[in-house]
Amino acid sequence: MPRVVKPSDSLVRFRFPFICGLIDPNLFPIASWRECIRDSVNVVEMRNWATDYSSIDDELLVEQLMQRVLSKRGIIAHPEEILITLGGQQALYLAVKLLLRTGETIGIEDPGYPDILNMAQMENLNVRRLPIDKGGLVLSEEINQCKCLYTTPSHQFPTTVTMPVERREELLRITANNRQFIIEDDYEAEIAFDKTPPPALKSLDRSGNVIYAGSLSKSLMPGLRIGYLVADREFIREAKALRHHILRHPPVNNQRSVALFLQRGYFDRFLAKISQEYKIRCKTMHQALEAHFPGASVLPEFGGGSIWLKLPEDIDAGKLQQKVMESSVYFETGGFTFSNPSENLNHIRLGYSVIDNALIPEGIELIAKAALRGR
Repeated sequence: MPRVVKPSDSLVRFRFPFICGLIDPNLFPIASWRECIRDSVNVVEMRNWATDYSSIDDELLVEQLMQRVLSKRGIIAHPEEILITLGGQQALYLAVKLLLRTGETIGIEDPGYPDILNMAQMENLNVRRLPIDKGGLVLSEEINQCKCLYTTPSHQFPTTVTMPVERREELLRITANNRQFIIEDDYEAEIAFDKTPPPALKSLDRSGNVIYAGSLSKSLMPGLRIGYLVADREFIREAKALRHHILRHPPVNNQRSVALFLQRGYFDRFLAKISQEYKIRCKTMHQALEAHFPGASVLPEFGGGSIWLKLPEDIDAGKLQQKVMESSVYFETGGFTFSNPSENLNHIRLGYSVIDNALIPEGIELIAKAALRGR
């Protein structure tokens, strides 16, 4: 199945890693993180490791998520309405597995996140691809034919466009009237530049039909695999039972280490640091793209870690990717995120979270020269 895959050696192998979703190790506060790991394995904490966490999560982590992460998205939740998962990916799978039966229909944005499509196919669901525009998911009549919708309103995957508040409220009104569920994937929402992103759909939800999936992978470290679900407690109770049958619970030591990192304010400071750095890199990349591909990319409105680029129609992004790899450049292709990949081969995702700001112009120039040679 087509899926989002990044070379495991990308930070060593490529001089120009335009890769999405990774954290620059040069920006990470390693000393603070080591402190939290050390304190998570003291004598008192080690006793917690002997406990079966199948029916509970680290209470400190849940508390810190409520105070330092969810509150910034406008979400007020009770501890029994939060479930810790192995990254956002597992949160999405649990939601899909619980909400839909074989043969039922899920609506997914077009273009959209490939891994949610794969989950739907594995569960033998019907998939209806829903169009997007500059305001994210289009509220068309097709929505009414779905039992459940999957959407990325804050940073649409992969285009990065943001859904305005007015459309969010209208989407909630429609789905509440239709008795439909929404799976809200709020990835990268915490990485904001100057503006404050619109509130999460979940924060506006008055009917309990929004299942919120989040993760610290894009703002802390992907390898920690700390994600979470937020929903009404009845749903979380069932999700917790399902999680038990799949893997019992996420590692307790990771939960406590992350909890301490949040509690001591290290996460807030780190988030502020990378948000400012990403803002600089984003501006540099957009300027470089405008110089070589004028009008082909849109500057992200609120933040995030990538730019979506539409190349000229006659350029195959897959072939271009192979060419630039010879020059130590790597980017992610975007055609497979569409319902008609063969008609959208000229799209790419350019991440700026791990590439040095000084290298961005040169890397974009190498892409542009290779694209010109291949035409």
